Amino acid sequence: MLTSSQSFWRYKNKCTCLLPKSAHFYERSLTAIKETTNGAETIMMNFFRRHIRVIFIVTIVAFMVGIFWGPVSYALEPKDYIAKVNGTKIPIKMFQSRYKNIVMLHGLINNQHSEDIIKTRVVDDLIQEEIFYQQSKIYGIVVTDEELRVDIQNSIEFKDKNNVFSKDRFKATLISEQMNPKEYESLRKKRIAVKKVKEMIASSVKVWKHELEEKVKQDSSITKDALKLEKGNILLDEWYSTVHNNSKIEKMEKDPPPKGRSSRREVANAQTRLSNKKDKRVS
Repeated sequence: MLTSSQSFWRYKNKCTCLLPKSAHFYERSLTAIKETTNGAETIMMNFFRRHIRVIFIVTIVAFMVGIFWGPVSYALEPKDYIAKVNGTKIPIKMFQSRYKNIVMLHGLINNQHSEDIIKTRVVDDLIQEEIFYQQSKIYGIVVTDEELRVDIQNSIEFKDKNNVFSKDRFKATLISEQMNPKEYESLRKKRIAVKKVKEMIASSVKVWKHELEEKVKQDSSITKDALKLEKGNILLDEWYSTVHNNSKIEKMEKDPPPKGRSSRREVANAQTRLSNKKDKRVS
């Protein structure tokens, strides 16, 4: 019968005898891993030595393709915007809608020069609106849903012959603008915010007594309100010029199709319908 002390020393001696075997196994495993790694490195290096010329050519070609294809792919990429203002895109459909409305309002465009002038003006107006809107957010200007509701209901374009808000006219405008109600309401809010910025800047104008007296000497019909409006417009132009110059603006190099051809046909059809109505009334 072994005592507890004897059992302990026998167990310790047994474990000690196992240590050299475990260490030897570990050393052999480590050596095998090193040999495998060295073998893989040797194979890889031999591969690179045999194909170094091909690898070099492929690398150069890939690098050159990346340099030239980048700008080309950017140029060929279809753009969904007419311009960018500080990273914010102005959608092409806004340009097309605005252009179409101008053509419908003023009639047919008979030459390319006039068309180019109108397109440039539309783009500049959209950029100006976006700059004013971005400034409205900086100034903390907010447009409430109630202000939006009042603006839409009081808009002349949505009123019928009885001077009452017409849902049918509102829906027709959405179709013409190619927008859903949420998009159009967002656009109206944007315009209200722009108007608020302009009013805020204009309200800072002061008309001094001596200024008015000098203006009256030049033009006896001028009033204080007219002079204030004149000074406000000058201040607004100077303010916008400063903000515009400090803004990052990117225009498309080539103007998108403004759907001018279809708009002209629509105008012609509208003019024909109007003339027919006049003839019926006369008869």
